[in-house]
Amino acid sequence: MLENRNESRAAKSALGIEEVNESEIVALCGKLLAANPKIVADVRSGNTKAIGSLIGQAKKMNPNVDPGRFRDLCLELIKVKG
Repeated sequence: MLENRNESRAAKSALGIEEVNESEIVALCGKLLAANPKIVADVRSGNTKAIGSLIGQAKKMNPNVDPGRFRDLCLELIKVKG
């Protein structure tokens, strides 16, 4: 960034880093929760560490997803549906 005098947005773009908007994260959570009912059941029974598997799947599908935000949204969706 300093060598090329790039702005942060241009530097991120050059590295393939893109911001993922909230609606995309919600959609990804919904998709993965629907495809993984066992993990949803595990989380509902108190094993919140099970959500880690979904985070891994989400990062494979979109490497720019913020894992912390993804985790929080999935936990919120599980509580709403539960």
